[in-house]
Order: sequence, then structure tokens, then C-alpha cells
Amino acid sequence: KDEGLNAKDIARELKNNAAYAEITTDADGKLTNVTFMDVDGNNAVGHYYEVSRRIVSKVKSGNVAYGNQSYYYYNDKNLYSVGRLEVSDKDLADEVDYYTIDGRPTTHDDKYEDVTLAIVNGFDGTPDITAATDSNLVESYINNKFDDADTYYVADLAYKIDGDIVAAYAFEDSLGEVEATNGAIVAPVKDAALKAGESDKKIADVTLYDASATVSNVTIKKDGVVVTNVQGKVTSNELQVSADSDAAVGTDYTAEFTVGTGKDARTYTVDFAVEAATVAVPTTALGEVTKGVASAQSVPAKATVTFKQVSVAASDEWTIWVNGDKVTHTATTTTVNDEVAAFAKELNNILPGLTATESGNKIELTYTKGALTVESNDQEITAETTQDFVAAVDRVQGKATLTITSGVNVDTKLALRVDGAPFTAVEVKAGAAAEDIADAIVAAHLSYSSYDVTNDGAVITVEQKAGTNKTQDMVLDIVAVED
Repeated sequence: KDEGLNAKDIARELKNNAAYAEITTDADGKLTNVTFMDVDGNNAVGHYYEVSRRIVSKVKSGNVAYGNQSYYYYNDKNLYSVGRLEVSDKDLADEVDYYTIDGRPTTHDDKYEDVTLAIVNGFDGTPDITAATDSNLVESYINNKFDDADTYYVADLAYKIDGDIVAAYAFEDSLGEVEATNGAIVAPVKDAALKAGESDKKIADVTLYDASATVSNVTIKKDGVVVTNVQGKVTSNELQVSADSDAAVGTDYTAEFTVGTGKDARTYTVDFAVEAATVAVPTTALGEVTKGVASAQSVPAKATVTFKQVSVAASDEWTIWVNGDKVTHTATTTTVNDEVAAFAKELNNILPGLTATESGNKIELTYTKGALTVESNDQEITAETTQDFVAAVDRVQGKATLTITSGVNVDTKLALRVDGAPFTAVEVKAGAAAEDIADAIVAAHLSYSSYDVTNDGAVITVEQKAGTNKTQDMVLDIVAVED
């Protein structure tokens, strides 16, 4: 309802190219209210009905099919070729009012360059509108080629909002088709938008008049200024845009591109918005980390010395080097095994932590203080290290901190992980700040068996419990968990 609308106001609205209105009458048929529809592009929307200007494709019992793209004027009598007509359809209501509009669907200001066939163009003058029948809703001839053979019949179709057609206003005269080599049909996506960090998002369908035409100069502007962290391209009949993660949020973006070359080139623009990226996982920063180390006892070094000769004479000498120290044994008997036993006793006294035991013609050396090397240059004596020394390890209690540096803007389920192993997931609501997330994670792990989990604001600390004897890197992160 347009409050306070009088005859002079109505005349002004009509002069200003108001296209359609909803009227209300009383029981006697007296006009009580007039509500002019809001016009945006090819839609005039009121409280109960909406109207759009369409190329009529097919009329059959109970249904009308019509073109659903954007179509550019060549002049007041022709459109640029639409090629293949993409269509939608609506059912006819049980009762439909039919009218004819004298003339063609021209524009109210007689301007046609870069103008699309749309309800916003209104009417050229005040055409005669006459009650008609369904036979006056004529189908177009369309051969789905980029040529000049099509005949376009156009009607303003009025329908209940999201409902069936209740009235059809058919223009009596048709529009022709002009073949074009430069130019395109550009049909923007309604409320075109992408999120920061999103790639290759379609914001418009682009149908070139000539498939071989050159598309160039795809630029993105924000508030009229060229930006580089949002990019655009025309590919596969789509205008696509990509936004870097640092792209500013806003509704004042425009994608601009040119079709054709030289003086006949045409430039098109499509408005779109960049929205905040979906943040289902907060950003984090790993702080100080103390790796967990399990305690372990030392492992002694071992070596075997083998005496290969089968006989020995008194005063024979055997020489080996133990950790670089020369050790020589002089035989006093003629029995090899007796001399091996005697040599073992001598080796027991040369180095603290070194023990030697004989076994037949072999001496087994064990050293508990560190690495052990045994060498000999006697062909009848071989020395082999059989076990390397491993030092004892003291237990280190693992501990790490993780600072949550952002919130989330969608409902999500998050899990804290230690070295890739997730803790129990917690549900977090959209809008939760960093401290809220930390509180939720810690609350779910107050009685965790292996770790103490605490937080100071947005800083989470995870520490191995006193009884835990485990080697860990203690790398913390947070991940989203699917249900």
C-alpha cells in the first residue's frame, strides 16, 4: 500500500516510467489503493505478484516456456542473436487474463546500446492495452543459431510470487534478430558472491555471439579501483572469479571484460560481493614445546676376540688394542685355552667398567662406560664388535602450549590433537571467540588419563601426567571433525 498516493502522485509515477501496480477496490469497485511494484532489472515485485518481460518460447495447455537469459537490443526493432535459447517455464493459473500491448517491447528513453530486454525499460509512450485471448500469446521462431532468422515474440508475464501465471501482456509486434560477431549475452548470477579464499566461483553465464570472438581485459575493481587479490576469467561460457584469503570483504566489486577488438569491441561489467571466508577451524600458533622422553637403562657395548691358532709356545705374545690402548699377553704354557683364560683375567684389570670372560678360544668383552673398540693386527686374532653402547635416558615430562588466534563463524566440531592423535571432539557454535573455544576444549578434558589440559584465556597447555613414560614430539593442533 502506498500511503497518501493521490491522482497527481499516480501521474508522476507513470511519467517516471512506472511499469506495473497492484490495485485494491472496495465492494463497489471503487479504487482504494494503488501499490506500484518495485522494479529491479527484469523483475517488478509487489506484495502479491511479480512481472517479468520474457521471450515466449512455447505455449501449451497449462504451461508457458520462456527465455531465462539476458538479451541485448541491437535497435528498437531487433535483438542481437541469442543463439540457443535457454528456457524456464511456469504453469498457468486456472484463470488467466490475456492482453495485447500495441507495438514492440521498446525502451522508454529510446536508448538501446548495451540495454537488455527487461521490465525496467517500461514502455515507449503510452501504448494501447486491449483485452485478448490465449491465442494472442504467440510463440517465437528460434532456430538456436547465431544468425538473423529468429522472430521473437515478447510478453510481460505476471504471476503470483513463486506461483502460477495469472496474466499475460503480449506485445503485438515482434522483434527480429541481428547476427553479431562481437558481444555476448551476459546473465549474472543472482546475488553473485564468493568467499575470501574461494576459487573459480561463477558469477555470470557468458554466451558469445561468435564463439571465436576474443575475450580480453578481465579486470576486477573494488569501488572503482583495480585490485589484484581478486582475479577473474571467462572460461567455458562462465565468468568466474577467485579471491585470495586476504581479499577485503565488501559488496562493491565489479568484474569487467571486453569481447571483440577494435571499434566494435564491447565491454561488460558484473557486480559481485566478497564475503568473509568460512572459518570452521580457528587459526592457531604452536608455542613453547618440551618433547616427552621415556626413560631407558643404558645398554653396554660388547665385543668378541677369537684366537684361531691351534697351538702356543711359552713366551709367545698376543697383542690387541682396546679403545686405543695396547694390551699384550705373554704365554707361559703351551695350551691355547689356558692362555685365553689368562689373557681374559688381564683384560679385566685394564679399564674400569670392562669385564672379560673366556669361552674356549674366545674372549667376550663387555664395557658399561661407553663405546668399545677392539683391534688386532695379528692374522691369528680377530676382533668384532657385537653390540653398540646405548647411554641411559632420563625421563622428560612432555609439555606444549597452543594459542588459538581466531574464532569461528560457523557451527563446527573441533578436536585438539597431540602428534596427530585427536582428543574428544567438542561442539562449538558460530561466533565463538578464541577463548570460548579454548574453554570448551579444556572442559572436555579435565579428567584425561594421559595429559593435564589447562588454559589461560586462549592459550591451551597440554602436559604429560607424572606417571606417563612416553616419547612424544608434543606437536599440538586443532582440526575439524566430521560427524
